[in-house]
Amino acid sequence: MATGIKYRNFKSTDKKIIAELMKSLYRETSIKTPISDKNINKTFSKLLHNPEKGRILILEKEKQIVGYCLLVNFWSNEYGGTVVIIDEIYIKHEFRGKNIGTSLIKSLIKNKFMKAVVLQLEVKPSNIKVIKVYKKIGFKLSKNTHLIYHSANKP
Repeated sequence: MATGIKYRNFKSTDKKIIAELMKSLYRETSIKTPISDKNINKTFSKLLHNPEKGRILILEKEKQIVGYCLLVNFWSNEYGGTVVIIDEIYIKHEFRGKNIGTSLIKSLIKNKFMKAVVLQLEVKPSNIKVIKVYKKIGFKLSKNTHLIYHSANKP
């Protein structure tokens, strides 16, 4: 674990700061459409009331929130168990480069978070630096192509 970093589950009292961190993530990753407050609140509600669907982990140092990780899971016939997707991970700028994200992911693997047999994440192909970090941890590029159909985008 990175020095002095603790992980805990999201609480409703974290909503304001985590919503701001989520918005920062979307601004920084140059996603064209910012995340809406409506979607953020739906995510908070869904995961607070249905922890079996996933969790938001809060990363703290000396009781100060330094980041979060949004984890969503599903059962996979292919892998014969639970797949946990690291849907979002965000660490405040001043805490980056301190092994916090790597330590978190290694902890998820070591502790078989949510009894996962597979841990999955997405990275932009152009983000070579981060891909190297994930490969060092043990992630491999998927042989499958990732396609998305979004009901708001009609052909």
